[in-house]
Amino acid sequence: MATLAPVDPVRWVGAATRASFLLQNGTHDDLTGRPDVVTLYRAVRGPKELRWYPASHDLNAAASADRLRWLLAHLGRR
Repeated sequence: MATLAPVDPVRWVGAATRASFLLQNGTHDDLTGRPDVVTLYRAVRGPKELRWYPASHDLNAAASADRLRWLLAHLGRR
């Protein structure tokens, strides 16, 4: 944990004030627990969405499809 602390997204995500974020997590994720995901979500200052999927850390096809749609919608705005 101490080794990874400098690259923990919670430390830097708040500085990205001009970015939009889609946070995705599996309800069966054994690597990133719900409290950590919620903490990261709360640290985001700009536009953000948090979506949960009945999946492990690798997520699932629904998450991949949602991510692609989200990216296309957000990249199309520029």
